[in-house]
Amino acid sequence: MLKLVLKLLGGVLEVAFLLVICCTPLTAVWLVSSLAAYLGGPRWTSLAAGLALCPVLPLVWEAHSLYLRHKRKAAPRTWLFERLAFRVFGLSLVFLVCLLAAFPRAGFLALSTRGDWMLDTAWVRSRVAEPRRQQARHALLKCADGLEWLYSTVSPNRYKGLVDDRFRAGTPEPDEAPPQPQPQPPPGQDTGTTPPQPGEDTGTKPPTPAPAPTPAPTPPPPAVWPAKSSDLSPAVASMPPVAETSLDTVAEYLAHEGATPAGRWWWATRATRTAKSAPAATPGTPPSSTATGT
Repeated sequence: MLKLVLKLLGGVLEVAFLLVICCTPLTAVWLVSSLAAYLGGPRWTSLAAGLALCPVLPLVWEAHSLYLRHKRKAAPRTWLFERLAFRVFGLSLVFLVCLLAAFPRAGFLALSTRGDWMLDTAWVRSRVAEPRRQQARHALLKCADGLEWLYSTVSPNRYKGLVDDRFRAGTPEPDEAPPQPQPQPPPGQDTGTTPPQPGEDTGTKPPTPAPAPTPAPTPPPPAVWPAKSSDLSPAVASMPPVAETSLDTVAEYLAHEGATPAGRWWWATRATRTAKSAPAATPGTPPSSTATGT
């Protein structure tokens, strides 16, 4: 039973190690291609780096090892696949560490901003549906967030010492605690206080009623000229156009038509009112006249 458990555990570790070996060169190629897209470099650099990490450099290393073993006449102790896997992992890990050490700030920015450049190519858009591409983009950017610690290490916040200690935890502490609401008693429970009776002085002043708005004064009606025919004397209303040519003809006509005592009284009254009235101030009002002129 113990041997079976150890065998299963060894198989799980071997599969996990193979996944790490495969992910290391892929991560290195991803970083190189994202840097090329972020800095505007040629795309062939990422292809050249990928081919160099797997399989060109591991095969050159393996050929050199075979040559040295042949000279010593020593037999290999591991399989060819294991040797190639270890060499790919070692070269990729060294290349990735050197690249991050040379471009710590630009590496994180490249992965977090242009790490999904391969999803926008025409070949991927024509073969992968949009929901799948969105899921892959979310996964890539989530992996890029794992290098945020490196960016924070090489780019310290120079304003960190100026931040108030109360705001470092994310929730500021108020200077004064807000007032707590008083619990309301349930309906029907005696609170020990009696409501004020009618006429009892409670110490509070009743609210002062607002004053009623004052209506605006109505402006007087404007003066209208000429006057209505009902306000004129029959002699004036029936004056022919021939009698209106001059003041003399008007006076003669009125003297002839208003020769009666009632007509003279009416003309004297109208002349007195006209003399006492104020001069017209606006266009369309009757002209000023006196009793003598009338």
